[in-house]
Amino acid sequence: MELSYLTCMFYYSLCIQHIAALQMASVPSYRGVLKQVSDGLDPEDIENITYSLGFKPAKRASIKNGVQLLQEMENQDLISEEDLSQLKQLLDEHDKKKLGKIVGRYMDKNSRKADEEEATAGSQKVDHTGEDIS
Repeated sequence: MELSYLTCMFYYSLCIQHIAALQMASVPSYRGVLKQVSDGLDPEDIENITYSLGFKPAKRASIKNGVQLLQEMENQDLISEEDLSQLKQLLDEHDKKKLGKIVGRYMDKNSRKADEEEATAGSQKVDHTGEDIS
C-alpha cells in the first residue's frame, strides 16, 4: 500500500512539473507581449496613455498607434525587457486588465527565470578561466 502511494505521489509531482513547464512555454516573448499589447490598444487608449505619461502635445499628436507608443516608451526607458511594471500599471489604470494580465504573466515568467538562473549560478563553481569545477 505504501509503495503505491509513493508511486502515485511521484507521478503526481511529475504531472505538476509538466503542467508548470507548459504554462511557462505558453508565455510569449518580450516582443510578442508588446505586439499583443499594441494590437489591443485603440486610438482612445493610446491618447489616454500618452496623456497619463505626460507626453507633450506635439509628441502625443505624433503617436498614432500602439507600436509607436511602445517604441516611445522604450526610447524614454519607461519599459524594457527586464521591466514592464509601468506598462502593466498603465494598462490596469486604463481598464485594459486583459492586456495587463498578459504583461503580468510575462513579468512572472521573467522573474522565475531570473531566480532560476541566479540559483544555478550560485551553485556552480568555476575557476578563473570559467571552467566548471563543481
